[in-house]
Amino acid sequence: MFTYLRISGALVLSLLAPAAVSAQSMTYGKPARGGDSTTASASVGWAGYNKGYDGQRFAALDQINTTNVSQLKPLCELIMGEGGTFQTGPVVIGDTMFLTTAHTTVSMDATTCAVNWRQVDAGKQQDPIAVNRGVAYLAGRLYRGMPGARLAALDAASGKVLWDVKVGDVAVGEFISSAPVAWGGMVFVGLAGSDWGIRGRVMGFDAATGKEIWRFYTIPMGSEVGAETWLKPETAKRGGGAMWTSYTRQRSPR
Repeated sequence: MFTYLRISGALVLSLLAPAAVSAQSMTYGKPARGGDSTTASASVGWAGYNKGYDGQRFAALDQINTTNVSQLKPLCELIMGEGGTFQTGPVVIGDTMFLTTAHTTVSMDATTCAVNWRQVDAGKQQDPIAVNRGVAYLAGRLYRGMPGARLAALDAASGKVLWDVKVGDVAVGEFISSAPVAWGGMVFVGLAGSDWGIRGRVMGFDAATGKEIWRFYTIPMGSEVGAETWLKPETAKRGGGAMWTSYTRQRSPR
């Protein structure tokens, strides 16, 4: 059956559409302006924070419309089990939905709210702001930021942590609040923390191992392009340019 989600606090509420249809049978149209979509197949659903890599969040679904939206009614609900901010972008693969809080990752049946598994990070370190905006999905794995400026890969079927690497220094205000992007065997994520005067950067990691492949600083220093625009070069160390939300991938020129 088709479900519509409303998220409030740490509560996930699923609403039943008046015309019951299989989540697997829904038809997804092409993204607006022909963007690069990750979810052309109905068996995928909503495979990333922005659905497609182009960030348009476009889905040509028509089961809910102006004639029947008032008939939506509660179907099921799930208490995530952790208070505080709840800014996750639900990811849906088939009938499975993945949700996060700052310390918790949950896999649930999107049609019943039944929990498949729940993984709670055992680390004691806290981020400057306890927030997490969700996971990236690629080839049966989930990727998300963890408290303490860490990036982790989880098995989507079981919730088992496959690797967990430190990618920043929470002591100086660096942390991960955004949902990563996973594509082409790599995971891309940036650090939040401009409020504390960090030097922003985006990094690319091997999706299989968590090894850092490259990094790009959003605030240039030294011989990097643009460094000469800082009249007081030493201030670039605290220049900000952090990443607090998710990303898009530009398509290669044809």
